[in-house]
Amino acid sequence: MAVLTSFVHPPLSANPERKRRRAEADRVRHLLPRGHAPTIAELSSRLYSAYAVDGGNVRLAGCALELRPIVHLRGSTRAATGPWNQVELFLGDDGLPLASDVQSETIAAECVDGDRPTRFPVAMVGRLIARARWLLEENCRDAGGELDSDAIGTEVVWRRFAAGKLRFTIGDCFAEIAFADWVDSLQPPPFVCPETGVKTYRIATTDDGRMAAAEEIVACEQSGRRMLRSETVVCSVTRQRIAVDFAEQCPITGEHTRRDRMAVCSICCAKVAPKMMDGSRCDACAAIAPIKKCDPRMCLVLGEHPGLDHWRRWRLAETPQSYVLEGRSLMQRLLVVVDQQSLEVRRLAHRGRFQTGWQDVAMESWKVWL
Repeated sequence: MAVLTSFVHPPLSANPERKRRRAEADRVRHLLPRGHAPTIAELSSRLYSAYAVDGGNVRLAGCALELRPIVHLRGSTRAATGPWNQVELFLGDDGLPLASDVQSETIAAECVDGDRPTRFPVAMVGRLIARARWLLEENCRDAGGELDSDAIGTEVVWRRFAAGKLRFTIGDCFAEIAFADWVDSLQPPPFVCPETGVKTYRIATTDDGRMAAAEEIVACEQSGRRMLRSETVVCSVTRQRIAVDFAEQCPITGEHTRRDRMAVCSICCAKVAPKMMDGSRCDACAAIAPIKKCDPRMCLVLGEHPGLDHWRRWRLAETPQSYVLEGRSLMQRLLVVVDQQSLEVRRLAHRGRFQTGWQDVAMESWKVWL
C-alpha cells in the first residue's frame, strides 16, 4: 500500500547561497548622485532647446526618470608566482559590463554615500553583485591569473537614467524619436529625416506634407513649391533649381534642362540640350561617318531589316538611344533611325542627291523600303 507523505520546502531565506548574497548586498557601499534631481520639466526644456521646428513644435511623448544601479568591483589578481595586480569591473543593471565611455562617466560622477533605494529589492542587488564577482573571476582566469576572493571591494553606484520619446508636430504631420541615456550625459538625439536619412536638428515640411530635414527642403524656382532637394535638378541653360517634372535629361550629356528650353534634332528627332546642337542637327548626328556593311552594328540592322541590304553605301551616326543610318546611291539618299535596343525603326525618310530637306515616308509605305 502506498503511503502518502508530505514535504515542506525550506523557506527561501534558509538557502545558504541566497543568505550569503543578501548579507553581502547589505554590506556594500551605496553611492547616490550628489545635488538636485532634475525634474521632467527641466529635462525636457534642455532637450527642446536643441531643435528648430519650422511652423511647429516639439513635445515629450512620455518620459521616465529613475535610478539605476551600477556594480563596481575592485580586487587583486596574480599568476602563480607573479606580483599582485589591481583589477576592476563595472556591471550594469542588464547584467552586462559597461562600455569604457560609460565607465569613465561613472568614475567622474559626483556621488555621496547613501542608502539603497527602497524600490530595488536587496535580492536583485545581490544577484547583480554575484554575477559581477563571477565575471571578474572569469576575466582573471582567462588572463592566466587568480582573483583574491577575500579582498574584493564592492560598491553600487546609482545613476539617474532617462528614457522617453520626443514628438515633433507641424500641422497634421508628426514624427517621434526615442531617447535613453544617463541624465548627466544625456544629449538631444538628432532627428533622422525619413526621406533622406540626414541627421538634423532643424525640421520642416514640404508643400505636400512630408516632414524632413529643413536643410534638404528647397523651393522650385519655376513653381515656387517646397520639395526635397533630391526631387529637383539644376537647369543646364537657366541654372535655376527646378522640379524634376519640369525638366528633361539630355541623352548626350545627361544634364537636365527645362522642357521649354530643349532643342529638337532635325535628323534623329531627339530632344537635347541647346549646347549640343550643330545648326539643326545634334552633335551626334553631325558626326555621321561612312561605315562598311560588315560592321557589327550594320549586321544587326540588316539582319532585322533585310530590305535595306540593296543599298550599297552607308554612313552611320550613333546617339545614346539610336543608330542613325544614311543609305546612299547615285541619285537617292535614305535616312533610317533605328532604336539600339529593339532595332525598331523610329524614322524613315528620303531625299534626292541634290535636295537638302528630308521627306518622311508614310508608315504604311515602310515595307516597300525595308
